[in-house]
Amino acid sequence: MNKIESLLNEVSLGKMSNTAYDTAWIARLGEIDWNLSSEALNWLCEHQLRDGSWGVEKPFYYHDRVISTLAAMIALTYRGRRNRDKAQIERGLVALEKITSFATRGLAADANGAPAGFEMIVPTLVAEAERLGIIKQQGERILGRLSRLRTAKLAKIAGIKISRQITTALSSELAGKDSIEMLDIENLQESNGSVGNSPAATAYLALDVLPGNKPALEYLNSFVQDGGAPFVAPFEIFERLWILWNIMISGELDQTLKPLLKPHIDYIENNW
Repeated sequence: MNKIESLLNEVSLGKMSNTAYDTAWIARLGEIDWNLSSEALNWLCEHQLRDGSWGVEKPFYYHDRVISTLAAMIALTYRGRRNRDKAQIERGLVALEKITSFATRGLAADANGAPAGFEMIVPTLVAEAERLGIIKQQGERILGRLSRLRTAKLAKIAGIKISRQITTALSSELAGKDSIEMLDIENLQESNGSVGNSPAATAYLALDVLPGNKPALEYLNSFVQDGGAPFVAPFEIFERLWILWNIMISGELDQTLKPLLKPHIDYIENNW
């Protein structure tokens, strides 16, 4: 019970580990926010995995390695100028070739394990990586075939604008540079300046949609820690709901917990 009481006293904006994918988007912001971008670039350089790829080291998550390595390689190609950066790019190229060589088997083995927006975002990264000469033309390989899936899905939502009222806002970068018109730009940002509370989507907005957007940059600067960025921030409603739900299903509540529960229930009611 003491642990539950301690947990309820600690819950606030939520804490989540930094990700290479979101950090890579921020690292692209060189001409827009040099300090923010440079810190993100340094984070990427410090968190390249032993095999040369990026992503979570354990457990091995194929989708994460694919999208994180693509994003990191693109960021390093745009911004990497040091000898160290060039060496890491070379290691990344080798790792990326290995990853894409086994992509068909790796992605097919976990067809339902793709993170949000994976099949919509990866084709835009692949196209960019091809233009930059990082990877070969994908053609009929699975990363190339994903582009046709993206086209088909975009056709299904034709005429629908992505706004902050649609959960797809979390992955707004799926619009790439070729489909920005699908964004309801005037109604896309949250009051905290973010797009879907996503650092990646927000960096995309500040880079390609509304270059230099001040609220977006203020949001990014407020949540970037040690150069890295989490997948989502803040996520205080989700964290509170998750904790309260688990307490609820654990059995009859101890009377001493109720005063500690009330502030969180009130917060959810007022902010959700």
